[in-house]
Amino acid sequence: MPTLSRYFIKTGMLYLIAGLAMTLAMFLQPLLGWSPVLQAFYPVYLHFIFVGWVTQDHHGCGVLDVPEEIQRRPAR
Repeated sequence: MPTLSRYFIKTGMLYLIAGLAMTLAMFLQPLLGWSPVLQAFYPVYLHFIFVGWVTQDHHGCGVLDVPEEIQRRPAR
């Protein structure tokens, strides 16, 4: 597995873990009586899940599928 692909996938997993932790905190907030300020993190949660996790994993799988093409093409 190319190093770049590994970095993309590992970073995507970090985004997924952070997004799920925020989801859990927002879900438990009304049950445990935590501050309603946690609801302000809803856009951050969406960003972590959709932009962070999905994008990083798709880029990692793309690099994994075509590593020769990426390495052969010169930087612009």
